[in-house]
Amino acid sequence: MCQKNDLNGNAMRQRRRRQRIYEASGDAWLFTHCRECGASITPSFRRGFCARATGKKCRTLFFKKVQVPTLCRLTLLDQALSTAVLQ
Repeated sequence: MCQKNDLNGNAMRQRRRRQRIYEASGDAWLFTHCRECGASITPSFRRGFCARATGKKCRTLFFKKVQVPTLCRLTLLDQALSTAVLQ
């Protein structure tokens, strides 16, 4: 007998509950339009792209445009300075 190696029922319920709490917190983005082409989509907290033409075309185009070439660490001093400049 084959058995799926999935999360048990309690873990899935906890995950769904945490997701609902996160969505209700106001920090989650509710996507109503495609992030690439602007076409209206079914409102979703997870999927921000339309299913244009062949599958994931908009998603692929979007992430090709917004690639980050380098990362630099911010120290507390850098954060305080940037906050002071913005205020």
